[in-house]
Amino acid sequence: MASDIDVIIKKLEVQNEKLLGEARKRYDRFKKLADNPRSPVEKRGAERNMQIVLGTLADSQSKHKAILAKLNKLKTKR
Repeated sequence: MASDIDVIIKKLEVQNEKLLGEARKRYDRFKKLADNPRSPVEKRGAERNMQIVLGTLADSQSKHKAILAKLNKLKTKR
């Protein structure tokens, strides 16, 4: 039987995969818009939004890794 920590880790992994998929969709949408802009302003906005998506993703990944490290540390103490 899986421990509570294992269940939490599995849920976090699923949540992380979902987050990665959503970020990929947003990034691809802005990339498509940046490649075929209707105006220079739209291109700059799309490029800025791509950078925001990457920054947000990097931040969430670092938080995810920190949470997993804490959970794995708790798991080994048991």
